[in-house]
Amino acid sequence: MDPFEPEDPFYQVRKENLGKGPGHLIDSAELTGYPALADASVTYRVIYESTSGVGDRLGQPIGVSGMIAFPTTPPIGDGWPVISWAHGTVGSADKCAPSMDSDDLGEPGDSGLGLLRMINKAPHKLLNAFLRAGWAVAMTDYEGLGTYGNHPYLLGESEGRGIVDIVPAVRQLAGNDRPISDQYGIVGHSQGGQAALFGAYLAGTDYARSGTLIGVAALAPASNLKAGLLYVYEQPAPFGDLGAFYPLFSNGVFGGDPGIDKAGIFQDWALQKYLADHDTKARVELSLDPEWMNTAPTSIFQPQGGDAWTRYWAQVDAFNPAKKITVPIRVSQALGDKRVNPANTTLLLTQLAAIAGHGPITPVTRLTVSPPDPTVLGDHFGLLMDDREIADLVGWMQGKLIVR
Repeated sequence: MDPFEPEDPFYQVRKENLGKGPGHLIDSAELTGYPALADASVTYRVIYESTSGVGDRLGQPIGVSGMIAFPTTPPIGDGWPVISWAHGTVGSADKCAPSMDSDDLGEPGDSGLGLLRMINKAPHKLLNAFLRAGWAVAMTDYEGLGTYGNHPYLLGESEGRGIVDIVPAVRQLAGNDRPISDQYGIVGHSQGGQAALFGAYLAGTDYARSGTLIGVAALAPASNLKAGLLYVYEQPAPFGDLGAFYPLFSNGVFGGDPGIDKAGIFQDWALQKYLADHDTKARVELSLDPEWMNTAPTSIFQPQGGDAWTRYWAQVDAFNPAKKITVPIRVSQALGDKRVNPANTTLLLTQLAAIAGHGPITPVTRLTVSPPDPTVLGDHFGLLMDDREIADLVGWMQGKLIVR
């Protein structure tokens, strides 16, 4: 069996199911339990058609998995608007896909996959608030998470396609009994904050097929990574938990440029470990792996220089979400965040503001946040669950709606 083919038949997409265009709903099944949103009238696990953002498959039709939830409130005007949600870092293994979350992964809050479940649950407070405000919620898993292929972590071209293409699937799933507005917003956190900005960029190009984008909100978006990675990769001492991101960053780099010589990037032993781990272990498992955590980067990576590294860093540059976005932008950041550097977000705001033809930008900083369990999730996730942030964000997006 192809190692990239998921075991669950629901996630196996046959070629005959593709070719009807991005946004076509391929399959759906009602979802209950842990992954479902508590304030939804119903949540569905879905497979929909998109196009690949990976270099050697760019533009080819693919199946992408995700979830769609409908509110309990009656639609107003021309129907429920849609929030397309972009989730944060979970890993590149299929089992990381939020739509695949199940009791089989362990108890929430436990180390390893139990912690993954806690991370998957973290955005529910915000998404339930959107449901109560009368929005349908779409939640992509991204390319290669759940369905066939390797997930190209932080590859914006890939993430953005999944974000915008799930919106037409909402309308198809809703049918005639649940009217859906053509207006939608994009919201994301961490990796998803970066992805949300790429989705908003794509929505303003010829790729867009999704309706009328009214705004994008990025919470603690990953950005301006190159300088930090350059420093880390050249260090002769281990970087602990950050080691989990070495294979994940490389997934996105190799997805954007599959021709990079991987043996020019990784030491021989590390290349074999990368090939074994990159599509099988969740981020939380990588963070518990002593070989990634306790090995100095200079013992993992080849010395800098040569064509492989030039192409590697060009792709890392391409991860930066400073793109032309014509709709209003809201960027929020907790200043105590230990995962996404607030200085990088400040630089991103400057970069976004300098791009001609940009929509207005609303920067929001939170000096303190109150996560349910700060010892586990910290300010990075606390921002996502902060009551003030949720109320302000939902109100901001509500204010962008055009009343019809």
